Amino acid sequence: MVHFGSSLEAELDAVEGKTSKEINKKRERIMEKWLDIPRRFRSPMASRAKSEVVHDITVQGGID
Repeated sequence: MVHFGSSLEAELDAVEGKTSKEINKKRERIMEKWLDIPRRFRSPMASRAKSEVVHDITVQGGID
């Protein structure tokens, strides 16, 4: 178990990036990989305003 922690810590410490946000994102991905956590993806609709979604649905002919 000590080997696991030491190896993970070494990989996290080796992460490089231009900003702290970039470094944290890379560290998150490493943790997800090592702990076998499935990736979560945001819905493309989540970043759009509700009014845009309603407009797209009405323009495209509604929902079947």
